Amino acid sequence: MTDVEFDAALEVIRRNRISVKSVQNIRTLGGFISNYGKCRRTVKTKGLVRSADLSRLTEEEALYLKEESGLTLIIDLRTPAEIAKAPDRKIPGVDYVKAPLIQAYSGIRADYLTERYIKSASERGKAWLLSEYARIPVVRSMYQSMFTDKEALNTFGQIFRLIQSEEGTVLFHCTSGKDRTGVLSAMLLYVLGCDEKDIINDYNASAISFNAMSENHMELLKRYEYEEDVLIGLQSTLSVVPEAIREGLDRITSRYPAREMFAMEVLGMNEEEIDNFQNKFLTK
Repeated sequence: MTDVEFDAALEVIRRNRISVKSVQNIRTLGGFISNYGKCRRTVKTKGLVRSADLSRLTEEEALYLKEESGLTLIIDLRTPAEIAKAPDRKIPGVDYVKAPLIQAYSGIRADYLTERYIKSASERGKAWLLSEYARIPVVRSMYQSMFTDKEALNTFGQIFRLIQSEEGTVLFHCTSGKDRTGVLSAMLLYVLGCDEKDIINDYNASAISFNAMSENHMELLKRYEYEEDVLIGLQSTLSVVPEAIREGLDRITSRYPAREMFAMEVLGMNEEEIDNFQNKFLTK
């Protein structure tokens, strides 16, 4: 990130951060400018929340999150295995939907970055996976799959059609709130009419949120006496790759010049659903 990009991402954190200590990388998608229509519109402060998993959410935080944000729906993008390992705390009165994305594309999975895997995998297997995932082309390929794979796009379409009719705030998350959550956030902001610059700023904000978490993961791995080059490789898995988001958006815009065209032909939304979606999440 350049200094300008860092400052922009930091501003996103300052504006949209939610004070829930047990949940990493949690913030709203509010405040971004939409280019739809003749009148200036912005993404509403309340309506969409992105985060990491809610497995460590306390009862007090759950009540705060529900009341403060008007939360009525949680969408979990994780695999069944990830959910079983760290199930979300259920919040009374809030609906919960599973919409796994990682099953819809082929690529290096990130859930090996867990203590359970570190303990069970062979040294050779750990080193290979960490070094492979650290290769930027592999990371880009994983992201591109989410932007192009038919099953993944079908899942995104189901999510869009679901949330456009939801009355309250929708929270969506994966494990770390960075990759799968980052791609869904990018698509949501894109269909809402936001500039690519703002979409990237929101994505880059995860890098700032991840500072403390990266240190925690690094300390965990140091206990297993990894070589320095493997530790450096792991660090890249905990960072963001804005080039991957840009490439995904470029794929969409090159084939679907109009955002409504993408929403209709790829996500399967009709005109009424698109209008509902925009009116629900954009100011009047």
